[in-house]
Amino acid sequence: MNNEFSILSGSSKINNGTHHNIRLDTILISRTGSVMFKIVPPIHIRQAHCNKKIELFTGVLPPLANAWFGGWGCTKIQVGLGIPPTFPKELVITHLPIISNQECALKHGHNINDPRYICTLDTSKRRATSLGDEGGPLVFQNHLIGVLLYHTLETGIHPDVFINLLDNNEHQWNTNAEALKIEEKKLHVPPLSELQTVFRTELLKNFAEVTVEIVESPDLTQSPYNLAATGLGGNPILLDVGGTALYDPQIEKQKLFDLKNIVQNLNRTLGSYVMGAAGGPWIFLKKDCDVAVNIVLNKPQSTRSSYIISLDKTVGKIICQVLPFHETRFAVQGSLFLSDGRRGEVIKVCAENRIGEDSFIASMRRSITNYYGDEKLVGIGGVFVLQKGKANGTFVNVLEEPIPKDSNLTRVPLFYVDEVSAKATGVGTFVSARSELELTPNHFHLFSRHLDGGHYASDTTPAIVKYEAYFLPADFLMRVDQAPAVPKLIELDHLLN
Repeated sequence: MNNEFSILSGSSKINNGTHHNIRLDTILISRTGSVMFKIVPPIHIRQAHCNKKIELFTGVLPPLANAWFGGWGCTKIQVGLGIPPTFPKELVITHLPIISNQECALKHGHNINDPRYICTLDTSKRRATSLGDEGGPLVFQNHLIGVLLYHTLETGIHPDVFINLLDNNEHQWNTNAEALKIEEKKLHVPPLSELQTVFRTELLKNFAEVTVEIVESPDLTQSPYNLAATGLGGNPILLDVGGTALYDPQIEKQKLFDLKNIVQNLNRTLGSYVMGAAGGPWIFLKKDCDVAVNIVLNKPQSTRSSYIISLDKTVGKIICQVLPFHETRFAVQGSLFLSDGRRGEVIKVCAENRIGEDSFIASMRRSITNYYGDEKLVGIGGVFVLQKGKANGTFVNVLEEPIPKDSNLTRVPLFYVDEVSAKATGVGTFVSARSELELTPNHFHLFSRHLDGGHYASDTTPAIVKYEAYFLPADFLMRVDQAPAVPKLIELDHLLN
């Protein structure tokens, strides 16, 4: 695990101060996703005259108190345009009014009426935290009272929410050992020539035109694929994280994971490419969301990134937007493919004119289920492009809320349904069996430059639909924080019928 860092302290200016070589040991992880580290060796306060030790506040906060916050969060952001945020050159310190938890719940729209949180809101709309400030300190009378959990998206309208360090709720924090349990399983890796036959046999039952070839991967960073890495090759691993049992309509109760933390626990380099389908980082949008994961960890900013998927109730549409490069968290469940992102031999699949009941991905999954089953567990990751036609994208609706007025959405049990137009990219995984690890059989999320997106279910224009896809079998499966499956929350296309 790479947990050694070089840091600077004792200066309010970026790239200035006293240098320290430290190691971070994770000692506590909260159910909200916050992490508490122990710094080894401890920073000696006297090494830099500007350093100042800060103690935890032990008194009682008076009503309507004011607190101070300091952070390096961005000063300008344009979400969805692919433009990187602007960050300050000097530490920003601001004064924030603390509001009651009752007021916070009313203004936030979620269940924040909870002593685990402290909320701040400047109704003059002049002061607030920002993107990148998460984990920053909230200080009252020169004593620490909280750390930022998530920032507001609308200054003066919605509150900033902090973890209340004064709350002694013993259930707020879990030990590191309990927080991330990883089980490793060696997968059966068929020869590509064998998979070529297996895929073609099943696809011909559902598509009129099918070609399956072994090819050198094209540059997948190019359009229409739009991935963050050039290929799928290099130590491929499947990550199946969490499970639908962790879903809760009250989003702040949904467990958060961090890709960087998981990869560190796998002893992988942080240059690893990760792609796939997962629950979205609700902490970023402040509402339920999904994510099409597409990121090279710790890579300098590029034009390719993950996409966050949500329901826009004002227009009644499932939409996607670019997720900032530094946001690597996801919630509840993830079906992910991890590799070095190198080009090499892959299986290319083209399928047109659907004539059967199974969708493209259901056909792919059924092919390995019928041939390998549970006895030889096979896991596949990859990307497909909806080249022609339209597909159904879905988004969770567990509360069975009505369709927004004047919307093109339709509804099936537990889900909203919206059409996704070509060209759209799908990323995800499929396996030959659920097995005792309660794996998700298949799970792909769609994203596009025209911002259509959603969980892939099936195409809606079978006579004209055309798919182009590239797949690779994984060597190992890493089951992370296994949760029991809840069949009613798994899209019908996941189920073996």
